[in-house]
Amino acid sequence: MPIQLKDDDGFPTVCEAVFATAVPDDVGRLCVVYWARCEAYGDPLRVLDWDLANFSADTWPNVAKRVEELRRRCGARQPPSIVALVEGETLAHQANARGCLAIPVPTHLTTQDAWQGLVTAAASHLADGNVKLTKTAWAKANSDLNGRGGFAGLPRMHPGPRSDDPTVPAWLYGVVLGLDPASAKPPTPAKVKVVR
Repeated sequence: MPIQLKDDDGFPTVCEAVFATAVPDDVGRLCVVYWARCEAYGDPLRVLDWDLANFSADTWPNVAKRVEELRRRCGARQPPSIVALVEGETLAHQANARGCLAIPVPTHLTTQDAWQGLVTAAASHLADGNVKLTKTAWAKANSDLNGRGGFAGLPRMHPGPRSDDPTVPAWLYGVVLGLDPASAKPPTPAKVKVVR
């Protein structure tokens, strides 16, 4: 009998890893997107759930708890080396101090110059069908979560400059880093050979 790769709600029943991406906005809210990397078990990447809420004292413990719940539900095979990829070193320090193992999104991906490349890379992965959503994530994307009108960038990306909406970069970081770990490495400039 073959292994069932997802349940009726679209959650994988087996995956390599579960992680979160987190991006703040300027008014004290944090968008957290929860992901399952499932390359060896069907769909390469799945959005499990997401939330947009105001920061509070229990924000980071709740993120860590939710990732652990999702790891168990999705049969994650790898032990968690990180819980969350967060935008900014300060945020990573805050998360770690509150018990949520976090690392910053690589700095070279957070610049305005990198924005269009992130959009293009994510659009390519989406066009290839590499990203799927659970029913939970899809319902929230199409709801009026916190009076926001849903996940602004989901399921397609729009070119143009980065807005103040934290859902879009949280989505982009998850897609690009979840499907292309080489993107986490800073680009190395080509060495110029001086001819004399």
